[in-house]
Amino acid sequence: MHRKRLPTEISFVRADGQEIKYDATIGFYTNGRPGEIFIGGAKDGTEMSAICADGSVLISIALQYGVPIEVLVKAIGRAPITVDGPPVRTVSVLGAAIDEIAKQEIY
Repeated sequence: MHRKRLPTEISFVRADGQEIKYDATIGFYTNGRPGEIFIGGAKDGTEMSAICADGSVLISIALQYGVPIEVLVKAIGRAPITVDGPPVRTVSVLGAAIDEIAKQEIY
């Protein structure tokens, strides 16, 4: 498995409208399929740091057990960009990471 730093930071918009950015690295199998993710950037020792670490493990295990990325994309929470719009933007860094994996996946 080789690791690839994402081309940009992963970001999402919180409910209060603030954009938050995190670093992420995806590990790929030799066939180009993603198999793990590491999300960082939250202050060490905070709840968000623990959420990023635990979420990375859960996403990685799902990928390693063959859960299709499309299933994860459909399962994550989303919110509308505008009040009456469709739910299209992710509501957490974990959802943003899953969307980024889906963009990077090669078959």
